[in-house]
Amino acid sequence: MIVSYSHNIKAASDSYYKLKLDIGEYNSSIREDMSLDYNWKIKDYDLDLELDLDKKYYFSQGILVEESKWDYDDYLISLNKNNDRLEWGNTSAPFTSTFLSGGNLLGFYLKKNNYQIWHGTVNDSSGFRLKSKEQSGLKWNLGEREVSYLRLKEGKDYNHYLSYSDEYLLNNNIIDVETTLGQDSDEALVGEAIAVNLISDFNETNYNLDVNYESADFQAIKSKFNYGHGDYEVTIGGYRPLGFYLLDGEISYFENNLDRKSSSITKEWGTTWKINYYGNIDGIYKLKFDYNIDNNYETEGRSTKSKEDEVNLRFSYDSKAWDYGISLRQNNKEYIKEDIVLNEKSANLFIKYDPNTNYRTTFNYNITRRRNNDLRRDYTFLFNYQIRPYDIFNYNLNLRFEDKYHSRIDLDQSIDYDFSENQKLKLALYLSHYFESDSSLYKKLACEYKYEF
Repeated sequence: MIVSYSHNIKAASDSYYKLKLDIGEYNSSIREDMSLDYNWKIKDYDLDLELDLDKKYYFSQGILVEESKWDYDDYLISLNKNNDRLEWGNTSAPFTSTFLSGGNLLGFYLKKNNYQIWHGTVNDSSGFRLKSKEQSGLKWNLGEREVSYLRLKEGKDYNHYLSYSDEYLLNNNIIDVETTLGQDSDEALVGEAIAVNLISDFNETNYNLDVNYESADFQAIKSKFNYGHGDYEVTIGGYRPLGFYLLDGEISYFENNLDRKSSSITKEWGTTWKINYYGNIDGIYKLKFDYNIDNNYETEGRSTKSKEDEVNLRFSYDSKAWDYGISLRQNNKEYIKEDIVLNEKSANLFIKYDPNTNYRTTFNYNITRRRNNDLRRDYTFLFNYQIRPYDIFNYNLNLRFEDKYHSRIDLDQSIDYDFSENQKLKLALYLSHYFESDSSLYKKLACEYKYEF
């Protein structure tokens, strides 16, 4: 829908209202969604308005047990001109450092020329909790150079971070260096983090070196409980084409507790090697090998507490119609003082057939010998079928057999029908049966209506 206000002002709408009903045998729900999305062109500016609303109703045996309220926090107002923009609402915080996360931002964001400024709250997940933190930032971009300042609220205090990154070109080598300094609000802790990336191309081989380092104080500043001991990781890798083959490999090493104030030290070493063969015009053959060692030592005395090593081998073939492969895994873990040794071996077989027609199928089979010598097998079979009878409506069928934690079969069927260009209806029937239980068939009916305006 286009609504003209004047010669220079136009509003375009991409909005809709959606009503969805899920009707089960015992529990049911109703959900209303409204999305308002308008765009105005005002001379050289684009003004966008986005607002998403939703409301839910929950029923148990036909009785309303819970009703939510309309949520008006999911909105975004943006004003754009060329590459400059101003946003207010649910936007995103820019990336400032390898060691600091951005995320969704509820607040304002301004980009003008090579500057970016923002303020608001970001969602921070810690364990099973999702917590909002106040954040303010400034980023200055000068080509390959970037300078960023970030202020994060932790409780009643603020932590400050200053980051600088630059790129250097030496012969055929590209070096990216990033340094981040952190300081807590009491100025009692000042820590640093450094990331270095080197890319080199020599004799038809591409090499890559990554080094990441965080000091103990830097990790303590980031931590909610001022807890950190520092760590570093070094990764060396490269790839090289050889005729129809592509060789790719890397070696990595990680160590923590750099200040040696924690009770244990973890040292990890790993390597990955991949070979791809492109000689078959129909598909690609792939071979991948992983080997990882994870050792844990006592800080005092340096005696070994535990050792773990894991080996993974995977062979696969990818083509337009067929994907199949097999993977093998072995894990050994030993607790030295307890004199406990745990072993686990597993194998996986997968097959996927998608002829790019109106159906496709997938089969996945796993066998695992667990640490108590218990042998477990499980499989999953999926079949999907789509058709549009008489070019009137879309019919979709999904069939799933699963024998994993329990044996079950699921059959999902849906019909999509367009009344007009702006009205759509979807009907779906979900059937499930668990073979270990009685002969009960679990049923759910879903109906969804969408109106675009």
